[in-house]
Amino acid sequence: MAKKKPAVRKTLPTLVAFLLCDGIARDPNSKKYTLYGLFDRFAPGEYPATVQLCLFTQILGGTGEHKFSFVFSNSRGKPLLKGEFDAPMVCTPGVRKNLILQVHGLELPKPGRYKVELQSDGKVIGSPREVDAIILGESKGKSDAK
Repeated sequence: MAKKKPAVRKTLPTLVAFLLCDGIARDPNSKKYTLYGLFDRFAPGEYPATVQLCLFTQILGGTGEHKFSFVFSNSRGKPLLKGEFDAPMVCTPGVRKNLILQVHGLELPKPGRYKVELQSDGKVIGSPREVDAIILGESKGKSDAK
């Protein structure tokens, strides 16, 4: 009779970084990432608007295999766009991993506050990242608009 492998207990990783930007490049020699156009608000000029962005997330630790996804929602929590990262990832205690995703076709129906969440197997990791959609010319004392 074959022995069964003991089940690996899955634990969620910790979210270390969660950034929104226009683009991401990776140097093939140093393996370092360069993020272009970091932002925390959209200013498309008119609404409704369709925007593109990149998500750069870094996780630490956890155990077992996890399927990562994101949900972009309006201020009332209604999902506007959901997406998944390419393949499941095996998490290891003490090891950092980067998750990068290009998001195309995000519809912003009107100005307001939106949020994006990183999820592992359907469970939210860390705090949602908030992003404002403003009318060009409005300023809320935040960093540069996209």
